[in-house]
Amino acid sequence: MSSPEVPPSRVDTSGESLGDLVSELTGDLSKLMRQELELAKAEIRQEAAKAGKATGMLAA
Repeated sequence: MSSPEVPPSRVDTSGESLGDLVSELTGDLSKLMRQELELAKAEIRQEAAKAGKATGMLAA
């Protein structure tokens, strides 16, 4: 019988410290949140424009 394969351990080979990784993660999350907020604003503006046009068509 052969022994079951053991998955390789997770070893950080990049040389970055945990602090560097956390800092990078924090920066990435901050950037993602800003981009998501900008996207939400653009979507709201687009929906408001559609609603305004529909209201104008109904009023005419």
